[in-house]
Parts: sequence; C-alpha cells; structure tokens
Amino acid sequence: GGTVPDPEAAATFYAGLFATEAGRLLDNSHVVDSGEIRLRFRRGETEPMLWLSQDVPDEYLDEFGFKPTKSGYWLDPFGFQWARPVQVGPVQAAVEFPSS
Repeated sequence: GGTVPDPEAAATFYAGLFATEAGRLLDNSHVVDSGEIRLRFRRGETEPMLWLSQDVPDEYLDEFGFKPTKSGYWLDPFGFQWARPVQVGPVQAAVEFPSS
C-alpha cells in the first residue's frame, strides 16, 4: 500500500481492478483485500513503487488507465509507479504482521 492524496478513490479503483470491495479501517485508511493481495491507502504524498507480475500484458494495464513511462515503469491513475521484476521465474514472499 501507500500514501495517496485521495485514499478512498484509490481503494475504489483497486477494488474494481481486483474484483472485490474496498473497506475503511478505524484509522480512516482504506483497504482492498482480494485474498491474494491486500492494499492499504492513507492520505498523504504519493511515492510508492509496486511490482507487477511478469505475465501481466501491457494491454491489460492500458485498459485500466496505466501509462508507460520513459524509464520503463507504468504509472497508474493515482501516481503509483509499477515495475516488472528483473529476474525470470516465479518469486514468492511471506509477510507477517504482528497482531495488536
């Protein structure tokens, strides 16, 4: 996730992209949870870099309003930069969040 000027609009956009619904947390951040990915948006400046799967076709990104940049990234309608990983083959990661 990250910070964006309009977290509700960003969550709504990504909820449509991942065919799920957006929600709001108690701290007024917005969350999208599709089961495969969870994104959380807070109000602030836009800065994050997110990673695409290597097999996402350019046509799909273009359909959802992503624009290619000169540096080889894709810029989504909310200013997030998306890049494809350099390595070839599947990559997996595990992230653990402490319970509060």
